[in-house]
Amino acid sequence: MTFEDLVHKVLHEPGFWNQLKSDPEKALKSHGFQPTPAHLAALKKLDYNSIQSVAQTFQRAQGKQIC
Repeated sequence: MTFEDLVHKVLHEPGFWNQLKSDPEKALKSHGFQPTPAHLAALKKLDYNSIQSVAQTFQRAQGKQIC
């Protein structure tokens, strides 16, 4: 899974976004990706609420809801 694949999955599968926030390792493994410790550390450092807030701001401007 590339970073682009990850972003695509987040944008098009809201359930995956929720899984990723709560348990990144399980979310990635359930989609066939074997994350490294570096992947997991990076994902655990993300401020998911800030990312979601930015996404929602852009979505409102376009009249869409993605996550």
